Amino acid sequence: MGGGAYAATQLPKDSVGTRQLKKNAVVSSKVKNGSLLRRDFKAGQLPRGPKGDQGPKGNQGPTGPLTTTLPSGETLRGEFKLDQYVPATGSIVNTAISFGGYTLATAPTPEAVDLGGPPTADCPGSAASPAAARGKLCFYLTVRSSVATTDPYNLGPGMTAEDAMTGTDGKADPFGAQLYAQSTGAGRAEIDGTWAVTAA
Repeated sequence: MGGGAYAATQLPKDSVGTRQLKKNAVVSSKVKNGSLLRRDFKAGQLPRGPKGDQGPKGNQGPTGPLTTTLPSGETLRGEFKLDQYVPATGSIVNTAISFGGYTLATAPTPEAVDLGGPPTADCPGSAASPAAARGKLCFYLTVRSSVATTDPYNLGPGMTAEDAMTGTDGKADPFGAQLYAQSTGAGRAEIDGTWAVTAA
């Protein structure tokens, strides 16, 4: 009878690594359940878990500051209209504008661009696109009736009598401006336009 000899070999601990393993040698059946961690998988391989419960509602934060002063360099725009039937020459037509709840740190200097007039250094815009330099309030005329004054924007009082009555000095203030016009005849006195003011 013939016999065979067998050599028993025991591999040292940690002697088999990724270099010694053939491709696809380790399959699912050879991996102990629960032995793999999240870091052993590539991003997107693991299924997304259920959505967690919504957390408790946080406390309401403090009320933020109310900004009422127009920041320097910021511009506000709007429209104005003086429209009134007057009985005779010299009648006063007036209206007022406000800066929409904003206050300017300093009163702006008013200036008007007449109907069809060219822009100026302080009022570089137009009726369709009103603009104003810093610290300026610009009015751009779009409509003027035949019985309205040829000087359409007397800001503040239009005459000495108006000055005595209103106590103003013909300037705008940090909140807005009053516009006065004096008629050149009886009839409808109308002056319309747009405006822009830029904080100094």
